[in-house]
This record gives sequence, structure tokens and C-alpha cells, in this order.
Amino acid sequence: MQKHLRNEKGFALALILSVLPILIGAGLVALFTMNYMQMNAHHLYICRTESLKTQNQVGKNLETLLKLNPLSRELRIEKIAADVAVAAAIAAYGYGLPAARAYEQSVKVRRVALDIEQRALIIRSNALLLKTYFQTRSELNAQISKDLGMLRPFITSTFSMRFSAPTYLAVRPDKTDLAPVYETQPQFEKRMTLVHRWQYRLSVADFLGKFLKGEQEFNRDCSVTLSEKDNKWQGKIREDKSLLKSVF
Repeated sequence: MQKHLRNEKGFALALILSVLPILIGAGLVALFTMNYMQMNAHHLYICRTESLKTQNQVGKNLETLLKLNPLSRELRIEKIAADVAVAAAIAAYGYGLPAARAYEQSVKVRRVALDIEQRALIIRSNALLLKTYFQTRSELNAQISKDLGMLRPFITSTFSMRFSAPTYLAVRPDKTDLAPVYETQPQFEKRMTLVHRWQYRLSVADFLGKFLKGEQEFNRDCSVTLSEKDNKWQGKIREDKSLLKSVF
């Protein structure tokens, strides 16, 4: 009877020892998965928060720029009228020429002022987009490196960020002229996307190799664009793409 009990205990112990690596491995997988999800959510939050804020500010600049188009068209018509008035005065041997010239100069001054206002809106938007791009890239780089460092000594990792071209306000003038009418460029949302891409690889430390083997490679991107809705231009999160290769 005692021998039978010892055999059962031995069998149970052997069974426990045989499945222990599996249990430990499963626990580690669950732990790493939860950790990754938390890290990823935090990294996306960092990327999206400033990008959305910036796109909303740029959207207001764009709205203001497009609202100036009626004035641009009006001044363009006035310029034609002023040119006609000057030509008519000259044809009339200078009769009324001073008044025509004064009107011509008034139109030109207003067009120059409008042109300066339009260019200022574009320059401010481009500067804001550029600043946010590099600032967010720097913050992401620092935070991801910090988070991966916290996984040591259990996890070894490599990390890199892939460069994406900075974004500029995707508008164009209808013609090369003073105070032109501005319109959005084709594929506006694609052109306006602030995008950040990064990659890191995780593998277990050597002392955990008996329980868990393999490597995880994560390719992440965060994309925020500017979109029109109900005549308002607002920031919008574009779908993120994630690629997970080879699991533990």
C-alpha cells in the first residue's frame, strides 16, 4: 500500500515537473502580452495626443485661409476694374488719371495685405507641423527606450524608429499671382498625415530559455491626419498597422 502511494506521489511529481515549463512559459507569455499592450497603448497615446492637437490648430488656420478666398476673388475683380480705369484715363489724355491711379494703388495695398495674411497662415501651419513632428518623434524615442529598459534583465531588446518625411499644409494657389485663391491639394488627407513608425524586437534572456524560446518583432505606426467634416477641419486618427512576426 505504501509502495503504491509512493508510486502515485512519484508519478504526480513527475507530471508536475513535466508540465512546469509549459505553465511557466504560458505565464510569461501572458505577462509579456499584458506588458506589451500597456506599453503600446501608452506609446500611441503620446503620438496621437500632440498630433491631434496640432492638426486641430492647423485646421483652424486652414479654415481661415479658405474663408479669405471670396475677398481674394473680389480684389481680383477690383484690380481688373482699376486697370480699366487707368487705361481709360490715359486714353482720355489724362482726364481723371490721378483718381484712377489712387484707386489702383488702394487695390494693390489691399491685395498685398491679403497676400501677407495668407502666407502667414501657411507659414505658421508648416512651422507647427514641423515642430510637432520632431517633438513627438523625440518623446516616442525616449519613452519606448525607457519602457524597454524596464524589461531587463528578463528581456533583451532592440529598437529603432524609421524616418518619415515631415508634413506641410497641403494647399496650392489657383495661379501664380498676388493674393491668389487657395485650394486643397488632391489626396489631401494622405498628404496631411503626421506619421511615426517604429520597430522593436524582444527575446527572452538566456536563463529563461528553458521555459520560453523565440523572438517577437513589432512594427508599429501612428498616423494622424486632417479631415473635413461639416465644413470644419479637424484632426483624425488613421488606422494603425501592426505586424507581429514569430511568437514566443
